Amino acid sequence: MNPATLIGATATRLTRRGDAGDDWPGQSLAEGAAGVALLHTELAAAGVGDWDAARAWLRQASASALSVEENAGLDYGAPAMEFVVRTVVPYLPGFSAALARLEAATDGVIRDRLSSAALRRSNQVLPTLREFDLIRGLTGLGAVLLTRGPSTPLLGEVLSYLVVLTEPVQFDFCGIIVITGVDDDAAGWADLSLGQVDAILLRITGRS
Repeated sequence: MNPATLIGATATRLTRRGDAGDDWPGQSLAEGAAGVALLHTELAAAGVGDWDAARAWLRQASASALSVEENAGLDYGAPAMEFVVRTVVPYLPGFSAALARLEAATDGVIRDRLSSAALRRSNQVLPTLREFDLIRGLTGLGAVLLTRGPSTPLLGEVLSYLVVLTEPVQFDFCGIIVITGVDDDAAGWADLSLGQVDAILLRITGRS
């Protein structure tokens, strides 16, 4: 089965609200209704899908309060929903007000993370992977900001944060070295983290 056929078949199976089951986290891009909403949005935008299905999955994804807590990031919570809804607005402008609220919520998450990172640095503590990784950290949040455009005010602050990560710290090794362990659920992304930071820096600065 070619990829286009497989994608279409998957979307067809996930056309009705609730088909994913109650155990799917609604606001998760990876495992929940937010990701299915994005799938239907892209298919509808390409003229091969159903906007009613996209609307239904967006409603399911936002049925509960969206997270702005520690688990919020590119793949979950308010930032994830901002990423999804931004793809919808050019085709369904009625979602513009919701997008503005999601942007404000994401900004709050980013400011909190930047403040925590600044406090950590002032206390001369090394970062955890959770702080900067793509899935839940500031690298992924920077990717969300990039979807708004290069003039987004907080984007410069995230860029500065990522640059600081690469600077030497008190033990004369690169600041990207982190504290982690088996209890850190971000540890599984350790082998990707350096590449994530490099990629986001290149993307923000416009270099290739």
